[in-house]
Amino acid sequence: MSQRGIVSIVNEKSGMAAIQLDDGSCTLVDLLGTEPVGVNDALEGELEVLGEETLLDKRSGRSIPVFIRAYQISLEAARDEMS
Repeated sequence: MSQRGIVSIVNEKSGMAAIQLDDGSCTLVDLLGTEPVGVNDALEGELEVLGEETLLDKRSGRSIPVFIRAYQISLEAARDEMS
């Protein structure tokens, strides 16, 4: 099932981002492509599975390839994993 989330944290050095879902949980991803992702970008796709996925940037229509490392984690846990 496709979900929508908002990018809350981006670590450009590690190439990781945390996407916060409507329920407050976060999905932690590795950004695989060259498309830039920024805080407050709205992304949609399968956000509660592990592995490679392609998300859709709702504003620009761009495809964002990612590797989902973890889902249903807190924003604090995502921040800790990214540092």
